Amino acid sequence: MSRDVKRNSNVLESSGEEEILTSSKKLKESSQTKNEKDSSDFSTGGKSGQPSFPNEYAGYSFQHDTSITTIDTLDLNSVCAETFFDRYIRKRKPCILNGLPPSGGKKKDDVPLNISRKLLEDLAGTKTIQVERRFNRTENFGQNRTAKRQVQLSISDFLKALLDNTDADSTSTNTNTTKENELYYWSTQEDTDDPYNIPCRQLLDHGHIPENVPIAGNLILSSCNLWMGSSEDGASSGLHHDYHDNFYLLLQGTKRFRLLSPDCAPMLHVYGTIHHIYPNGRISYVGSEAREDGVPLDELKRVNDNNPPSDENDDEEEDDDEEEIVIGKGFDYVSDEEEDDAEFDENDQKDDFDEIMGVRTGEGDEIEEVNGSKIPNQGTVDDTHPDSFSVINPCEANQDSLFEKFPEYKSCRQIVVELKAGQILYLPAGFFHEVTSYSNTNDSVQTNDMGNCHMALNYWYHPPDALGESDFGSPYKDDFWKKAQ
Repeated sequence: MSRDVKRNSNVLESSGEEEILTSSKKLKESSQTKNEKDSSDFSTGGKSGQPSFPNEYAGYSFQHDTSITTIDTLDLNSVCAETFFDRYIRKRKPCILNGLPPSGGKKKDDVPLNISRKLLEDLAGTKTIQVERRFNRTENFGQNRTAKRQVQLSISDFLKALLDNTDADSTSTNTNTTKENELYYWSTQEDTDDPYNIPCRQLLDHGHIPENVPIAGNLILSSCNLWMGSSEDGASSGLHHDYHDNFYLLLQGTKRFRLLSPDCAPMLHVYGTIHHIYPNGRISYVGSEAREDGVPLDELKRVNDNNPPSDENDDEEEDDDEEEIVIGKGFDYVSDEEEDDAEFDENDQKDDFDEIMGVRTGEGDEIEEVNGSKIPNQGTVDDTHPDSFSVINPCEANQDSLFEKFPEYKSCRQIVVELKAGQILYLPAGFFHEVTSYSNTNDSVQTNDMGNCHMALNYWYHPPDALGESDFGSPYKDDFWKKAQ
């Protein structure tokens, strides 16, 4: 396949864009010197005195591609999965896709996605979900994982609060009832080994959402989540990164994404202590060390210790070992109690997105179970803040004061894009983003009863670590995640 990136006619052209090397080995070698300089010149985290760490990021970077002011936009149907892998996934390059995949299901290949209130209530109205609550409309979502901010509601009660503007939580002391619906946000859920969170499992089983995003090709799914909230003035997620490759399908409302590439991590003062930034952008933290594709190092060691190499006659035993690998799904939000009792969920570091706020077991990260052991996804240095979140608030009104406090942050190139209903954002693992969500009934692909809310469906995939020109068919260096499915 050609190494040249041929842009679709609808794609924004940028002058002087440098050729991005297509060999992951060459990418790593060419950037090694600069990355080592970056990790020594800048703070390596949100706390002083943090140890140095390998910064091997070798993918696409806004820091290097200084000519662009936006990211590529192309039609979903204009490119096949293999070409998309070559141009974007392998190069770790974000982009926007116009169009959504069909809902899927038997004989529904041409039926558009359409998730209505009635559909949710009919399929899963009595199911309990975890909802994040903020105490006023100026707070960001995703910044605090304490139990008091995590509310358990039935889907029906949440929809009443969101769409009927009623107080869903009887313990709430909020008096601003006219904006009560803007205080709740539904994101990823922490329960189950099922990669399809409630109500995605119910929607999938009845043919209302696709099993996968076809253009993701051979990436292995970590989790599928529904996101809902309401904000006329805009609600921010806070600045953070995810641990998985994300395909974010916006169904209603608008989202403004502020994007920064993974090589900025040393300058962004995250709460956690960074252990390693891998060539594909995957960021690992001290206390929850993981390899490039997200497999926790301690779990990998345990599996290897328990399953020493066997000779060729042990095929039956190997099959049994395969069956033991059971991995749950990644979750974004996490309460203190949940962190204490965390399990290893297939998203050892789940992602939060659009507010994927999360880490350890929360939005953006989760916990997984492998070979019978439960391991926390993301070790959290701070009791209430995920490792992957930055202490920097990019929405702060006084930018001069912000740059004075965090001078390194000023040197980070930011690309701001707007995602509209009917579009998909592809965001590789490790890209930092702050997301501001806006409710807008006029911006919707829905023809239903969802009212004035913003709603999205996202699919998280384990980040690929085999990124050569011929790796479309096998984007991972081994079959760990494949066996874990």
